[in-house]
Amino acid sequence: MPFPSSSPDTLAHDPELASLEILACAADTTQRALFAGYPELAYGDVFVEELEVTTRQCLAVALLTDLETLADSIAHYRAHLINLENASTARTNDNDF
Repeated sequence: MPFPSSSPDTLAHDPELASLEILACAADTTQRALFAGYPELAYGDVFVEELEVTTRQCLAVALLTDLETLADSIAHYRAHLINLENASTARTNDNDF
């Protein structure tokens, strides 16, 4: 779950990115910890190879899925902010003579 780090100027303009970066970092740390505890989950084949799947494995898979969704949501939010900034810059440049 790689995530970009915002510049101070970006954070001054969009301060919510600071908390989103902390959230993304916590999600990344959680994902790494789950893969360390359940390395078989990194390959996605735990339910194929093992006859007895534990409750903890099921919960870990569900959490990993949610973490991926969270990372995607944060990435989409950041992309939206970039698109807004690019559109604003384009309008400004179009108005320059």
